[in-house]
Amino acid sequence: MGKENRRVMPCIVMMVLLLSLAPVSAWDEPSGFHDIPWGASPDALKQRLPDFRCLYTRGINCTGQLLIGAVPVSVRFDFDSEGMDSVLLQFSSARFADIAEAFLGRYGSPTLRNHTPLQNSFGARLMNEQLSWIGSKVIIGLYKYGEKSTESGALLETMQRYQRDTVRKQQNKDKAKQDLGP
Repeated sequence: MGKENRRVMPCIVMMVLLLSLAPVSAWDEPSGFHDIPWGASPDALKQRLPDFRCLYTRGINCTGQLLIGAVPVSVRFDFDSEGMDSVLLQFSSARFADIAEAFLGRYGSPTLRNHTPLQNSFGARLMNEQLSWIGSKVIIGLYKYGEKSTESGALLETMQRYQRDTVRKQQNKDKAKQDLGP
């Protein structure tokens, strides 16, 4: 599994569990991120964020650094043929409370809160906090600990992107089973 996939995995696992639930309360679904609407082109993103670097391999993604409040955040925007459909944020877990406060202020109450005990490689016990917002158009996951206990992250994506990725993952699992033979 690639390094980027491992970073996103806690959020994806949570989202899979969440989709079986109906939204518990109303929340303010975003029409994009950082004044860049869902469906925007990489060129539109570059006009708004000229320091971001875009790569055109296996899909298009643009990466760079932003501030959310006073918190430095690494950001990756992903694009499909219809434009921007996913945003991955990574930041220091020491600043999770600041980012969580910003998300709660912007999006409202999450549709789900989950606390999961973790243990790092040194044996320290930690409590991972995961906040999720599930809407009809957008799904957001915010987690305190990712691959490392020093990293936090968030994934914002369109429901269309989430559903497409879910189908693709199931197809890959089915193919892997078939590859093993009868």
